[in-house]
Amino acid sequence: MGLAPVTGIILTSIFGGFNAIYLFLTEGISIGLTSKKKKIYREVCEQLELGINKLYLFQHKVLEDGILTSDEILECQKIIEDINEKINKIKYGNDIEKEQINSQGL
Repeated sequence: MGLAPVTGIILTSIFGGFNAIYLFLTEGISIGLTSKKKKIYREVCEQLELGINKLYLFQHKVLEDGILTSDEILECQKIIEDINEKINKIKYGNDIEKEQINSQGL
C-alpha cells in the first residue's frame, strides 16, 4: 500500500513534464508562425499606405487643371499595378517572379 501513492506522484510528475514540454514546443511554433504573418501584414499595410498617398497626390495634381487625360488614367493604373505587384511579392515571395518568367518563355 505504501508504493501506490509514490507511483501515482511519479507518474503525475512525468506526465506533467511531458505536457509542459509539449506546450512549450507548440506555443513556440505558433508564436513563430504568427510573428511571420504579422510582419507580412505590416509590410502589406505599409505598401497600401504608400500607394494611397501616391494616389492622393496624383488626384490633387489632376484636380489642379480640372482635366482628366488618358495619360493620367494610365498613370493611375500604373500606380495601382505597382502597389499590387509589391504586395504580391511580400505575400508570395519570388514565386510570382518565377511564374512571370515561365509565362513569358524566358
